[in-house]
Amino acid sequence: MKRDVELAGVEGGFLKSNVIPGWVRLRGVETRGDGVEAEVDRSLTRLVRAVVPLTRTPIRTEMYSDYGVTITPNILRGASDSWELVLDIRAMTPSVESICSAVEAVVTEALPGARVECGGGGGYLYTSKDSAIVKAALKAAERAGIKVSIGEGAGASDSRFYSPRGVQAIDFGPIGGNIHGPDEWVSIKSLEALPEFYAGIARILLRSR
Repeated sequence: MKRDVELAGVEGGFLKSNVIPGWVRLRGVETRGDGVEAEVDRSLTRLVRAVVPLTRTPIRTEMYSDYGVTITPNILRGASDSWELVLDIRAMTPSVESICSAVEAVVTEALPGARVECGGGGGYLYTSKDSAIVKAALKAAERAGIKVSIGEGAGASDSRFYSPRGVQAIDFGPIGGNIHGPDEWVSIKSLEALPEFYAGIARILLRSR
């Protein structure tokens, strides 16, 4: 955003913290010094100018991730001098405190006077490729006629609450698309294959005891 443009308002498809808005529209006023008066929102202007620095917050992680650290400003709400920006942060670290401290450091420089509130978290999913559950999943998928490959997936899962406690976990589900978006879909055929897959994992793990 140009430095000679002040914002007068914003609207967008803000749904929830883990969904990127499909559209955002800003109303701006260019300061030209021609004597024409216009109402602007200085607080909103300062906040929007801080968005890029916030999405570049340096966060230390414990494990490698193909996706690195993602910081997405998914919700902007408020009015006048009271605005709230909600960032969805995904990082391979169980420490909400370290993430909060990193964000606060950026806010101190880019948005003096703003307040930072942190929540959520719970850890991240990491299970070794050599773990029993991964090996069992590969065998079960092969027997069920499902082609799979081991890899890191985007998104979030409740398994992030158990993985930090040493619980082996994987994410596996049906084939689909447009997740959390318009026309979200799922393949019925892939759904029908799941019961055999999950039962197969259970049988393999029970036999290995």
